Amino acid sequence: HEIRNPIAAMRGAGQMLAGQSLDATSQSRMAQLIVREADRLGELVDDYLKLAKPPPPRMVLARVDLVVAETIEMLRSDPSFTQVTVEESYSSVTASVDSAQLKQVVINLVRNAITATTPDGQVRVKVSAEESGSTIEVWDSAGAIDTCDIDRIFEPFYTTHAEGTGLGLSTVQSIVRAHGGRVTVQSHPERGTSFKVVLPSDRAE
Repeated sequence: HEIRNPIAAMRGAGQMLAGQSLDATSQSRMAQLIVREADRLGELVDDYLKLAKPPPPRMVLARVDLVVAETIEMLRSDPSFTQVTVEESYSSVTASVDSAQLKQVVINLVRNAITATTPDGQVRVKVSAEESGSTIEVWDSAGAIDTCDIDRIFEPFYTTHAEGTGLGLSTVQSIVRAHGGRVTVQSHPERGTSFKVVLPSDRAE
């Protein structure tokens, strides 16, 4: 259904464009729907390919805080960002990472947090150095994840969101493990939900 639903939406929009006399506003809306669903299919295919054969990380010494900050800046162009308050807190942290893969981890965690909290939610992104290693923490103000879900959220294709693919958190875990790190989750009805990524540190300043 993850593939059939976007295809059905695109097909329906295409039929309306081809077979009906639509005003400019309706034509624009149908065109936007086709583009959106095509992008969704593209992301889905990318996720499937990464899950089937995740590429090994190309480790390079990098500032983890700068990689995360650049990723958040890029994500601010997403319209969903306007519906939440995103706070950032960075300490200077250096570690051997694959910057492209680390960006994917941040994208998946932040988008997951925004989806859980919108509208008018709060999201916090924090990078810090701890004894256990370099940490990236993404917190959201949404209520607790159901107990029946929390033990399965890292399973491939398991999702609690109607529009989700069930691959975002699975991809996060796969990438973090390939970096020699770990990802944990804490969730509470009043304190919100926090995903913490811990990576081995080369140096923290």
